[in-house]
Amino acid sequence: MRNARPRDDDPIGDNKKGNGPVTVDTAPPESASKRGGRVTPMMEQYWRIKAEHRGELLLFRMGDFYELFFDDAVAAAAALDIALTTRGQHQGKDVPMCGVPAVSADSYLERL
Repeated sequence: MRNARPRDDDPIGDNKKGNGPVTVDTAPPESASKRGGRVTPMMEQYWRIKAEHRGELLLFRMGDFYELFFDDAVAAAAALDIALTTRGQHQGKDVPMCGVPAVSADSYLERL
């Protein structure tokens, strides 16, 4: 989905809770074995797809939901007025995450 991010004059994360923008180092891991860590197959797939679509929101199908992570989650949660939560950690920090039910994804996409 192209041009889905808020305009420059519409700060990401400026939601009802008063949270400002969140900056997360979203650089994909070079190699799980090189840094002694573990990257799940799902996150490996996520990084591969995201590398091909930088600057676009990536909705990643996880069961009955489409989920967004990192800065995509912050932007989508603010734009859609949905809960921003976390899932796991990346480089020692919580990963921002939000999601929408797959059965109603079209209505959310129209709002983006």
